[in-house]
Amino acid sequence: MERRRIRLKGFSFLKGVFSLPRDLQLIFLASFLWDCGGGLYYSILPVYIRDLGGTILEVGLFYVLMHAIYFSTMIFGGFIADRYDRRKLAILYWMQTASAPLIYSFATNWQHLIPGAIMYNVALLSPAIDVYIAAAAPKER
Repeated sequence: MERRRIRLKGFSFLKGVFSLPRDLQLIFLASFLWDCGGGLYYSILPVYIRDLGGTILEVGLFYVLMHAIYFSTMIFGGFIADRYDRRKLAILYWMQTASAPLIYSFATNWQHLIPGAIMYNVALLSPAIDVYIAAAAPKER
């Protein structure tokens, strides 16, 4: 009996993922799931802010706050990633940002979302993940 292989043309990039070391496979999986979950609430966050009583101006200010925090802390995150254990920093980053969706879900007013936005966008530890990936990647790839 002949076995046929199913070929999914759109998922050919996964072949390269499965040939990576185990640490990079886990980072890929965690980042993939993280970004899928973040994409679910990030796209409806303006509507959620409006439902919690925020105006259009406050929605814009909220997004400006999020991006300003992310940008301003990303610079210092590179210095931290060079000085400390990157694996531990990556785990701390995921633990820190995991509380933001919980804060968002329990908010009763749009101002209650601000601590979650701050925790999610403080990117002091985010560069540690990128540096860890670059250091753990095979040199020939």
